[in-house]
Amino acid sequence: MDEKVGDLIQLLEERDLMENTIIVFQSDHGFSREEIALGGGGTAGIYRGSKFSLFEGGIRVPAFITWRGRISANNVEDSFVTNIDWFPTLAEMCNIKLPVRKIDGKSMVPILNGKSDKGTHKTFFWQSLGTRENPQWAVRDGQWKLLHRPYEAEEEELTEDGYFLVNLKDDPAETTNLAGSHPDIVNNLFEKYSTWIKNVDQQK
Repeated sequence: MDEKVGDLIQLLEERDLMENTIIVFQSDHGFSREEIALGGGGTAGIYRGSKFSLFEGGIRVPAFITWRGRISANNVEDSFVTNIDWFPTLAEMCNIKLPVRKIDGKSMVPILNGKSDKGTHKTFFWQSLGTRENPQWAVRDGQWKLLHRPYEAEEEELTEDGYFLVNLKDDPAETTNLAGSHPDIVNNLFEKYSTWIKNVDQQK
């Protein structure tokens, strides 16, 4: 992959296109442990979870963007943004009007321009795997994150209803379930998730 990325950059340089080309590189999930990939490989550092998991190791991935002469080089940003934000971001950078319909992503341009240090989403939702009646899902609101039946969790770690609550500021590695000591936060985040999934179902 390194060689092919290098080939692409070289071609753009040869054709004098670097100043007119935006390059984005991002993984779509954490490292794999799949049998089909011979056990996969890699590490998420301190973060728990891997591909398919809604723990941070499965969904927190590095991303890079470069646009020579337009985006400052060598900046590192740790604001909370998501892959759905690339669509409105690239549209704004290229002066392309967005379609007139609901778009979940939000432009990262203020962050990339150094005019904001806030993420694009205060609240965000995920759902995958499991069954329709008992899915794996998660909701993040600020630094609080509630997971339901998270892949790669031990059954004894979860509440009777399958919840795992964490404050990412205090516990970024998601080691301790706080659901039992913060039922009010669990209920609040569950209500947010319930409203979101109903809206998703209505739009199908």
